[in-house]
Amino acid sequence: MLLSKYFIPTLKHDPAGAHIASHKLMLRAGMIRQISAGIYSWLPLGIRVLSKITNIVKRRMEEIGALEVALPLVQPAQLWRDSGRFCEGKGLGGEMLCAKDSSGQDMLIAPSAEEVASYVTLHNIQSYKELPKVIYQVSWKFRDEIRPRHGVMRCREFLMKDAYSFHNNLDCAQRWYEKFLNAYLRVYKDMGLQAIPVAADSGDMGGEMNHEFHVISNQGESTIYYEDSIINALKQEISLRELEKFYSVSSDVVDTTKKEQLTKTTSVEVGHIFIQGDKYTQNHKIQNDQGVLFSPITCAYGVGISRIIGLIIENNNDENGIIWPKEVAPFDLYVINLKYSDEKCSEMFYKLKTVLDAKRLQVLYDDLEDSVGSKFARADLLGIPVQIIVSPRNSASNSLEVKDRRTGEVTIVSMDRILDVVSTC
Repeated sequence: MLLSKYFIPTLKHDPAGAHIASHKLMLRAGMIRQISAGIYSWLPLGIRVLSKITNIVKRRMEEIGALEVALPLVQPAQLWRDSGRFCEGKGLGGEMLCAKDSSGQDMLIAPSAEEVASYVTLHNIQSYKELPKVIYQVSWKFRDEIRPRHGVMRCREFLMKDAYSFHNNLDCAQRWYEKFLNAYLRVYKDMGLQAIPVAADSGDMGGEMNHEFHVISNQGESTIYYEDSIINALKQEISLRELEKFYSVSSDVVDTTKKEQLTKTTSVEVGHIFIQGDKYTQNHKIQNDQGVLFSPITCAYGVGISRIIGLIIENNNDENGIIWPKEVAPFDLYVINLKYSDEKCSEMFYKLKTVLDAKRLQVLYDDLEDSVGSKFARADLLGIPVQIIVSPRNSASNSLEVKDRRTGEVTIVSMDRILDVVSTC
C-alpha cells in the first residue's frame, strides 16, 4: 500500500485532552478520531489492528468448537426486564442507552448480550440431547460510561468478543469453562501478552464462578493480588483444579489477611468468564432424560478487543512512538524512499515493491516527498516492526538499510538478500 494513497492523518504534537501514552499515540498515528466523549471513529490503520486481534480471537474460538453468530445491537427492553437487569441507575441498567421505537416499544442499545443469546438459542432447542451449544460473536457494544477516559481503554462504544454456552448440568458447564479459560490464555499469548486469571466479583452478570483476565500495566485502573508461582503454571494448559491451588484475586475480593504474602500490581482487565447458572434461562424450559422440565445452565465469556489495543500500546512504546509486536502490527514492513526525486532511489524502491508484493507481504510504502526527518519520525511514530530504507548512498551499491523498530539496530543488506532477511524478522 502506497502511503500517498492511504489515509493516515498523523499529528506532530500530542493532542489536548489525551493524558496517557496509548491515547496520545493512537490519535497522533491517525488510528482513531474522537467524535464525542468516549466515542471514536476508527480509521484504516486502527481497523487493521482491530482485524489482526479479531482474527486471533476467532481462530482460537473455532479451535474449541464455538460457532459464530451475529446478535442484534438494538434489543427489546422486555428481554432485560425478564432477567431483572433493566433498571435505571443500577449497574448496567444505569449505562443503557434507551429509546422507544415507532410502535412505542422500549428498546435499548445492547451493553452485553446474555438475554438475546439465551432467547435465540433456547427458543430453538426442544431436547437436552441438543446441548451443549456454544456461540460467539464479535460486535460493537455501547455502555453510557459516566466518565469515559484514557481513550479506548475506558470508552462508551467498544468492540468485544462475547461468547455464550448452554448446558444440561454443572459438570458440562465447568468443562467448557475450562476450555475457554485455556483458549483465552492462548489468545493473549498470541498477542504477546501475559494474562493472569484472577477470581473476581461477578457484578451484574451474576454467576457461581468467574475469572477476570488481567495484564500488568502501569496505566491500569485495576489492582490484583497473586502468588508469583502462578506465572510459571500459566505457561501450559491449566485445569480449574490446578488453578484453584494458586491465590490470585482482584482487589474487590482479596483476603486482607493474605495481602502481605502476595504480589500486588496495577493491571488492565482484558477478559472475563462466568458460570452464570440459570440466571438468564429461567423462562426457558426443556426436557431432560426423565422428561422433566429444567432450565439450562449458561456460561458467558468476553474479550475486550478494542481495549486490548490501548493496552498493547501502553506496554510497547518509546519517546518516538508505538512499537508494535509483530503479531498485531498493522503492517509487516515499512519501506521508506528517502529521496523520491532521485532516479536510482525510485527505481530501487519500485523494484523492491514488486519483490515484496509478489510474496504477499503486508507492506506500507512511504512514497511521499517529505524531508528525511519527517519520514523517519513518521516511521517511528507508526511503529511497524521492520523498516526498510532506500537511500541515495546505499542504492548506489544496490543495498538497503533494514532497521528493527524495537531495538533500533540497523543492518545493511544487498537487494538480492532482502527476502532472506525480512523472513527472519
